[in-house]
Amino acid sequence: MIKVALCGVGYWGRNLLRVLSSNPGIQLAAIVDTRLEVRERLAQSFPSAAIYEDASSVILDPNIDAMVIATPVSSHYSLAKAGLDAGKHVMIEKPMCGSSEEAEDLVARAKAYGLTLMVDHTFLFHPAVRKLRDLVASGTLGHISTPSASIWAFFNRT
Repeated sequence: MIKVALCGVGYWGRNLLRVLSSNPGIQLAAIVDTRLEVRERLAQSFPSAAIYEDASSVILDPNIDAMVIATPVSSHYSLAKAGLDAGKHVMIEKPMCGSSEEAEDLVARAKAYGLTLMVDHTFLFHPAVRKLRDLVASGTLGHISTPSASIWAFFNRT
């Protein structure tokens, strides 16, 4: 059972909250949101999760295995960096960071620590998208002309 903390329950965080809380392999151990009314509602709906106003308690908690970050992009880098430095796996809602330098730093940290760093992307793991990737890779659809090598690389990854 992976103990996960969700940081941010705004527009997209609500979707992540639903998915995380319904996954039998995940214990939603903590939820972070800056808004008092949201925290009060979450405390009623998720009594087994610790509810925090800021992520510092989550970052310091050795029992939290992973953080899911769905906050404004301006906080993605600092939260992810602190989580990785504290030994936590991190999933960040897109966009990953405010700059490519920040993103590269997070990738290097995750690699150095042997941790998973993931950027969420709608439908990336959707069965239809994966099937399309397999069809393109198998040649079933014939030759597919792509506008860039990066798109082809996307479909060819496993």
